[in-house]
Amino acid sequence: MTKKIFTDQEWNAIKNNGTFCPAPFFSYYVDPTNKLGACCRHDTSSKITTLEETYNSHSFKELRQDLVNGVKNKQCNSCWELEDIGIESYRQTMLSWMNEWELSGEQIRSVIDDDGSIDDPVIYYMDIRFDNTCNLRCRSCGIKFSST
Repeated sequence: MTKKIFTDQEWNAIKNNGTFCPAPFFSYYVDPTNKLGACCRHDTSSKITTLEETYNSHSFKELRQDLVNGVKNKQCNSCWELEDIGIESYRQTMLSWMNEWELSGEQIRSVIDDDGSIDDPVIYYMDIRFDNTCNLRCRSCGIKFSST
């Protein structure tokens, strides 16, 4: 594949397009049923294979292309719903983490191929949930993540 080359102006427009999220570029989430997503809010049914194979699956490539092109992909509906009612979404949290971790746009934009694939995924954030056994009873949680 060929690398997608963005000018600084194009990249600034992407970062501020209202849909861009860095998670599908550097984050890895595994739920208690061994499904892989970009984050815990990502709606996907991808079973875990190799990181590179999963990151280059059709759904991940489509997600990255949509987020870069300003399209609200349905895999991220939970974030869009939160943002629509004025609540900070995980996408917005990931954007601030990207700045805190000094993960520059150059590090993300340098790995994107024209078709949305990533040749050599580098993971900066990993969230693995081994099961849903938990006794914390957080109000913000649900049965997917907590048995109580």
